[in-house]
Amino acid sequence: MAKKFHVRSNSFPSESHPSTLTIEEELTKLKTWEATSTSSSKSIGTGLSLLQALHICLEDLLSMASTRKLISNHHREKCIEELLDGSVRITAES
Repeated sequence: MAKKFHVRSNSFPSESHPSTLTIEEELTKLKTWEATSTSSSKSIGTGLSLLQALHICLEDLLSMASTRKLISNHHREKCIEELLDGSVRITAES
């Protein structure tokens, strides 16, 4: 019996949201700091400060209403997909 595969198309915005650009910038700063610092010269304070800035940016992104709605929709779609997959398996076994 052939399996059916569900293919979905997501429409993504042509430009990144400013919050995601800020997160990418903070990640780049952290990676640059890590790559250019030697183990003896790595400042724990600098690393923690960079991590804190990244955490704040991520927190801001996750607290946005649009992000919460997107996560909720994704969770709902995943639940529906799991239910449909289960019903297909039950039907196939019958």
